[in-house]
Amino acid sequence: MDTRVLKAATLARIGAGKQAMRLLARSMADIEPLVDEDATTAAVYSTLHMRAGTIAATLADADASRSHLAEAARLAQGFGDRVVYDTVVGPTNVKLGPRSPSLIAMSAN
Repeated sequence: MDTRVLKAATLARIGAGKQAMRLLARSMADIEPLVDEDATTAAVYSTLHMRAGTIAATLADADASRSHLAEAARLAQGFGDRVVYDTVVGPTNVKLGPRSPSLIAMSAN
């Protein structure tokens, strides 16, 4: 896994969401050209969008959060439910996915 993704997860946990989003954006930009060529890459890209959607919600950026989660769902339709790099991915995961308090509060508005 890209070390930027691990660093982003750590930064998000300590409240450094903006820095985490920058790292995720760089990781997404690196693999984005390959998404249409490979289902595994699309699954990883979808997972990155799910993570970005959750972090954006903690930053109270509802539009960015919804956009990332919608992109994760769109991508997941193309590769279905499966396990990629020990991570459950796919439409079901996106549907059941992030249940952070920030997302729940955001959806109530």
